[in-house]
Amino acid sequence: MGGTSFLWTSQVAITLTVALTCAPSVAETADFDEQLKQIARDLAKGADQQRIHRIAVEPFTDVGGSVTPAGRFLAEELSVELLTKGMQVIDQNQLVAHLQKRNLARFSTLPRADLEAMGKELGLDGVVAGSIVESATEVRVTTKLIAVRTAMLVAAAKATLPRAGLLAGLLQPPVEPAQRASKSEEAPFQTDETQQPEGMVLIPAGPFIYGEGEQQRTITLPAFWMDLYEVTTGRYAELRLIQYDQVKTHHPVTNVTWHQARQFCLAKGKRLPTDLEWEKAARGTDGRFYPWGNTYAPGSVNAENRLGGSTWVGRFEEGRSPYGLYDMAGNVMEWTDSGDEQSKVFRGGSWASSSQDVRVTSRSSTTPAFPLIDLGFRCAKDGPK
Repeated sequence: MGGTSFLWTSQVAITLTVALTCAPSVAETADFDEQLKQIARDLAKGADQQRIHRIAVEPFTDVGGSVTPAGRFLAEELSVELLTKGMQVIDQNQLVAHLQKRNLARFSTLPRADLEAMGKELGLDGVVAGSIVESATEVRVTTKLIAVRTAMLVAAAKATLPRAGLLAGLLQPPVEPAQRASKSEEAPFQTDETQQPEGMVLIPAGPFIYGEGEQQRTITLPAFWMDLYEVTTGRYAELRLIQYDQVKTHHPVTNVTWHQARQFCLAKGKRLPTDLEWEKAARGTDGRFYPWGNTYAPGSVNAENRLGGSTWVGRFEEGRSPYGLYDMAGNVMEWTDSGDEQSKVFRGGSWASSSQDVRVTSRSSTTPAFPLIDLGFRCAKDGPK
């Protein structure tokens, strides 16, 4: 790094061994999650001591300097854990785009002066760099947190993972937030589940009509909480440092992947809603076609490209769902937690959708790594038992 020396200390360096198989058990998955949390705790402790609060996590590289799927996966998973520790983490895609624009491969390898200059440009205090060494049986991971102002090492952590276990983590659906975080980590919400989480509405337990036509059926769901509004650009930027037009602060955030949406909800002690939960929250129990009723009402929804883009959340008061939720039709489409590792369901239609496509029964899907300019999300949370 431009002649800068790093001081590796035994106080911050840790060695972790995680035993996983291609089909990890619940106990092994919990152990894997705990190891990631331990890495995040050590990095966050060093960051707090140095007053580092805003960071970037670079995609991990192999010995040849290339980013592998495993390296990107581990960087994203570590980002989730650092978010739950109260740190602000810049969007990984934004960081990569920023580097590519300047024809740079790695942020962390810049000389001190350049590192500090780019840190100021991105509004960062530190950067987490990682490397992986893969063999036929294992993957060795090394992470280090570097202070942008001094280009000095603040904290480091190492892990040795069986390769089969890492591949299982890449291919399996993500573990639910409830399994990944203890009750003490579900901040900022209270532990009393009978109280209403801020900004959420309780969707009561019971049956509702799902789908239409030959696909229509009655389904019973337990109670759950749902965000009153779509997550706004301003709220998203509180956790993931993104560049955006200030005019869009109260508009729904878009151009986020399914993984990024899930990470935000997890950091808030929530989760993405399932496809079934989303539809019940949008239409209630009477089988209506739109959140407000059975007849399309242009004045109740931002659709058909009439406004040329998104609007601030909650603008269409008459378009609320039976439970009072805003923008369950139009404005932006919304990710759900339903689907598989290849394709995730999104619902609700957007400002560019037709009157047919903003019906509560309309559903589409795409790869979870594919963001869209009119696709956002809102979060859900398990309700009182």
